[in-house]
Parts: sequence; C-alpha cells; structure tokens
Amino acid sequence: MVEFKNGALGTIEGSTAIYAGYPEKLEIHGCDGSIVLESGKIVDCKLRNPIDLNLEKVKGTTSASTDPTAVALDLHITQFEHIIDCIQNNKEPEVNGEEAIKVIRLLDAIYESSKTGKTIYL
Repeated sequence: MVEFKNGALGTIEGSTAIYAGYPEKLEIHGCDGSIVLESGKIVDCKLRNPIDLNLEKVKGTTSASTDPTAVALDLHITQFEHIIDCIQNNKEPEVNGEEAIKVIRLLDAIYESSKTGKTIYL
C-alpha cells in the first residue's frame, strides 16, 4: 500500500508465485476514470469525459510469464530512440535520472517495510 502526499492510495502487487500465463497488467483508477493495460496495450478505459482510444482487446497470451521471448521489443526500441534523440539534440529526456531514481527509492522502501513490518516515509 502506498499513500501519496495528497492522501491518494495506491496498491503495488507483484508475484512470481501465480499460475503461469497471465499477462502483465497495470490498472489505474481515479476520480475521473480508470484505465487497464495488459501486455502493454490498453484493454479497458472508462473516463468521465470519454475519448476514442480505439481499444485493441488482447487475445490469447503473449505474456513473458509463459514465454520469455514473447516480450515485445518495440517499447525498448522507442526508449533507445528517444535517448539517442536527446543526446544528439541536447534535449532533456521524458524521464530523467532524478525521476527514475524515485522508482528505485519506492522499491527499496517496499522491501524495507516488508522486512521490518514498519511504515517507511519517503
């Protein structure tokens, strides 16, 4: 459980102990809507002010949970292209090192809280 400064709550769940075949999933729910991503694709979206997202339903499993070679490379390639563009054009990346380290700090806090059973404040 993660509590943000504004009082919003979040849940982060990860497991390697579930039955194989489920795609990786990210769900974001808020006051103005919800969005669900599976295998890197938006599969459901309900918004207070709807927009057309042309959703593509994920059929079958292309998840790395059953086949490590099923991980799509296109998102990795996009990241590399973005970094190369930033270097070549002296631009700030969309996610800089200072922002990226926040994720590492959060993960470290999750592990520390798990070990100690205590609330960790960041």
